[in-house]
Amino acid sequence: MNFASLFDVLFDLRLSREEGDLLGEKVRIHRIELAQRLGREVDFRVAAFDYFCTTGTQLQNPKVTELSDYEVRLRMSVTDDLTGMYNRRFLLDVLHREFHRSNRYHIPFSLLFIDVDDFKKFNDNYGHKTGDDVLKAFSEFLKQFLRSEDTVGRYGGEEFLLIMPQTDTEGAVALGNRLLDGLSRKPVHQHFNITFSGGIATFPEHAQTVEGLIEMADLGMYSSKMQGKRQISVAPPDKRRDERFPVSRLSQITLRCYTKNEGQLSGSIRNLSHSGISFDAASPLQIGEELDLHLSARGDGKQLDIHGKVVWIRETEDHAKYRVGARYAEPVSREIDLLISPPY
Repeated sequence: MNFASLFDVLFDLRLSREEGDLLGEKVRIHRIELAQRLGREVDFRVAAFDYFCTTGTQLQNPKVTELSDYEVRLRMSVTDDLTGMYNRRFLLDVLHREFHRSNRYHIPFSLLFIDVDDFKKFNDNYGHKTGDDVLKAFSEFLKQFLRSEDTVGRYGGEEFLLIMPQTDTEGAVALGNRLLDGLSRKPVHQHFNITFSGGIATFPEHAQTVEGLIEMADLGMYSSKMQGKRQISVAPPDKRRDERFPVSRLSQITLRCYTKNEGQLSGSIRNLSHSGISFDAASPLQIGEELDLHLSARGDGKQLDIHGKVVWIRETEDHAKYRVGARYAEPVSREIDLLISPPY
């Protein structure tokens, strides 16, 4: 259970995932104690309400939510307004749960990162309403091909994410190709031929973190685009061997980031490799947003400009910043090595 989402819906209380789990455990214990004193079962909502009233923490004036309103708000909190599919917030929650389950029991699971081909032309040539209609039609198609154990949702823009539990790379490829075949056999829009490109990443084969899996699946999708679109590609096997330079070696590298929407942003580098970068920023960016990165080494004047794209983002633990993961638009391995190498 995602307690953070539950407390958000029930009490308008904003908590991180870790804070929500901790508070949920406290309410669970309080519920047991309350049931023992009353001699009857106690609903979780009642226990939570009583806990806030008696402890005086988190909420000074908790409110009661009608069950019908609660159900509506809960549904709205996990679904995308346009397509009715699960939203990115819910997808990430499912992904974290599946990651921990698979890691604990040593079983694989796979992601399929999907991007609708040439979506920009629908908006540019026919208007945003047509673009919305294309996304709705494509969403309905995905729902029809969904296995009962899978979870699919809209990750952002024209991007979708399919989570496949207990599925290795071979099984994920088979399902991805079945989607492509189904789309070619039965067009989902009466006026347009909709296709997609997909990328597959499998735990633990391609990455050992949630962020890494998303980045790897996105790289697979990008490979499909580069090879002509309308196909499925597995994440590059050598990507996980990319050297990530330790933070101690990055302390002398400064970063400035430029985006179309936010303008110039300063960032603190968290990780750097030959194919991507992660950094902390004060403002949230959008998945898929393009950005220009300017890296410079203090002391020796070495500089590097890189064009990239945001592939994942999450709040930091202190909620004061956002951690952003970006992929480079073109290979810059040699340039990165020259920048990072001493002397500074």
